[in-house]
Amino acid sequence: LKHENLVNMVGFSSEGLHLCLVYEYMPNGSLLDRLACADGASPLSWHSRCSISAGTARGLQYLHHNNHIHRDVK
Repeated sequence: LKHENLVNMVGFSSEGLHLCLVYEYMPNGSLLDRLACADGASPLSWHSRCSISAGTARGLQYLHHNNHIHRDVK
């Protein structure tokens, strides 16, 4: 499952009651971190926010068009 607007899942574990998903490291932090200006980051411009929204829509379109199952979007 490869798309420029999706974070790659590296692996998972489903041993017993402990479930774990492992995703590729994001050196710039998560979108939530950027929107919340975590660690003193400057706020995203409206141009950046609109670009991120469009990329998110393309990622969701890819998942839905190819019938991939996903649970939530973060």
